[in-house]
Amino acid sequence: MRSSPGWLLTRRAIADGTLGGWLGSLAGVIDEGKQYGVHCRCPITRPDDWTPPVLDEHVDIPGEQILLDETRGDGAEDQEFRAWLLQQINPPMHAERLMSYFDRVEVSAGHALYKQGDLADTVDFVARGSLLIELVGDNGERQRLRRIATHSIVGEMGFFRRLTRSAAVTAEEAAVVYSLPRDNFERMRRESPELAEAFCQFVIQVLADRVDFANRAISALAR
Repeated sequence: MRSSPGWLLTRRAIADGTLGGWLGSLAGVIDEGKQYGVHCRCPITRPDDWTPPVLDEHVDIPGEQILLDETRGDGAEDQEFRAWLLQQINPPMHAERLMSYFDRVEVSAGHALYKQGDLADTVDFVARGSLLIELVGDNGERQRLRRIATHSIVGEMGFFRRLTRSAAVTAEEAAVVYSLPRDNFERMRRESPELAEAFCQFVIQVLADRVDFANRAISALAR
C-alpha cells in the first residue's frame, strides 16, 4: 500500500516493554502485553519509485515515520487460529470473512460449554485450550469419550442435524472458543451463499476425515 508522498509498510509487534532497535524508543508509551500494528512511512525519491526500502532494525531510513495503531487486543492464539483457518477454508480469502460471523468466547476451566440434552444451536472452534466430551448417565456418572484439542471443531453433528447435544462438553482448562450461532449461520447463507458453501465444504471434509480415521482404527483392531 502506498502512502503519498511515501511508502506505507506494515510490521507486527508484540509490545512487551523490552522492544529494541528502531522500536525501543516507543516502549514507554506501549501498554505491556497489548498487540499493535506498526506502520512505517518514508519518503520516495521519484514519483514512479514503487520499490520498498529494506527494513533492518540496525539501519535508519531517512525521513521514516513510525505510526502506532492498537489492534483488537487479540492474543497469539487468535492470530494462530486465523492462520489455521486460512489453511482450512477454500479459497483462503473466505477465512477472514468467515471470522466476522463468529463470536469469540472465553471459557473458564470447568465451565460447561454444552450440557447434554441442550439444543445444538452453535458450531464451535477451539482456538486455545482443550475441551472434554463426556456422556452423562441417568445417575449423573460421567464417561469420558474424547478430548478436543486446539484447532478442532465441535458440535457440528447436532447443529446440522438439528438435534439436541448428545454429550456434555466441558473446558478442561481455560479456553478460547470461536462460536458460530445458528442465527449467524443463516445470515451468512443469505448474505454470502458462496461463503456458506465454503464453510459447509470444510465441515464435510472434517467429517470425512473422522470417518476415515475410525475406519482405519477398526481395521487395525481387527487384525
